[in-house]
Amino acid sequence: MSGINQPINTEDPEYYAELFCRTPRFANRRLPNDERSCPDFPGIQNVDGLLSRLQTILDGVADISLCQRGNVSATMACLKDDKDESARRYPQHLQTIFEMLRQVPYKPPAADGSPNVIANELEDYFVEISKAIHNYSFDIFAYRVSKREHKLSDIRGFLEQDRTHFTIEERSTLVNFLKNVHRIIMKVAKAQTTGQLSTTFIRMLLWMYSYWTQHDLLPKDSLADKKVKLLDRADAWLAEEHNIGFQLRRWALKIMSFLITADRLFILTHSHRLRQLLQGKFSVSVLTSPTTAPYCCDLSSKTIQVALNATMAETSYLPSDWDQKRESFIEWLSKKLEVSEVRQKPMVHAELAMIIAMAKGEIKDVLPYVGVSKLSCLMCSHYIRAFNEVTKQKIATKGSHGKAYPGWSWPSLPDSDEELRQAFLRRIRQQLLSDVEQHAEILRRLLDSSVGSGGPEWQIDRTIDEIEELSDMEA
Repeated sequence: MSGINQPINTEDPEYYAELFCRTPRFANRRLPNDERSCPDFPGIQNVDGLLSRLQTILDGVADISLCQRGNVSATMACLKDDKDESARRYPQHLQTIFEMLRQVPYKPPAADGSPNVIANELEDYFVEISKAIHNYSFDIFAYRVSKREHKLSDIRGFLEQDRTHFTIEERSTLVNFLKNVHRIIMKVAKAQTTGQLSTTFIRMLLWMYSYWTQHDLLPKDSLADKKVKLLDRADAWLAEEHNIGFQLRRWALKIMSFLITADRLFILTHSHRLRQLLQGKFSVSVLTSPTTAPYCCDLSSKTIQVALNATMAETSYLPSDWDQKRESFIEWLSKKLEVSEVRQKPMVHAELAMIIAMAKGEIKDVLPYVGVSKLSCLMCSHYIRAFNEVTKQKIATKGSHGKAYPGWSWPSLPDSDEELRQAFLRRIRQQLLSDVEQHAEILRRLLDSSVGSGGPEWQIDRTIDEIEELSDMEA
């Protein structure tokens, strides 16, 4: 009965989603999944060496399938031999993008083994593909660009006043980066009336991205997220010296996200084996979102105590000061919670809907990888790991950002739901235990301080003056 709010408690997975989304989290922005490698593909031949690119393609297709902000897309794929006669059926937007990719001339790698650099004469092809992707998802792109606009002038002021943390050259590079971002914001604001970006704008965006990577602001390999770059150092400095919590590097990657996705898809045209995928027949089956029922949830200190007691019961070792840590955590969390009772109309997240469809046999012979348009949430990450534990599968995604969201819904697994639920609860309660320990460690540090304690890449050598000249042409 959809009009009735079903009460949930600490034995329900959804309880922990509501609890964790209200817990201030010091999230790692990219937590890898345990099963990131997917070595076995029954019935599928000759994919060795292509796996990472296939995974990237699935993430890319999920990313460019969205046209409205707030949605998340997920994809899985199966590869079949040439004898399969299924019709080529997929949304018009995806059809357009893949038709454009087919038109890109193939340029074999250099015979002398030199780095594989995308030829400059292919820039026009790339710009048009990227333009199609940006214009289809214009609203999402515009939101990503303007989200932190209000912080721009303050950050620029801090950088221009700095005389000790950065060299003159580094400071100049960072100020130029902020000028680039301001130009992008202004151009996108001007395009709001039509929702369309010009070829000149996309070319400017490409040149800026090339400038950012060549001047050590971002890694040249967009998948190498762990490399410390100039923007990482700026983020640390802004957080420590000026209490600015958001990340410039993350904002930069958000601004360039569709360009990066276009680049990853463009790589298809530069591998002989990957290019063969473009000539294949594509079929897309769109899954409907599973139905869910509204629920209500009590997040009082009493239920938090019950959840922690359940965690204690499943833990073989607890520190001697556990009771003190627990009480401190409950008191702190209770103050953070604005209301003790919440009501939600939940939704099954996209990657879990895909996995359940696979488990039910609605989609078959798929690669054990779910492409997603954004990193998985904390709850989905634990669900996938519990699913793999129970089913002996090795389903993977590109990772988790470590945050939880309200209204997360548990998707039932046919035949093994109770076993999966218990495996999930064990994992999520260990997460709760970890949060208690992390909270205690943060308090300890505060007290101490109070007493004084790849693939192919673009190489476009453009200067700031050339970028500004191109920007003026757009005006």
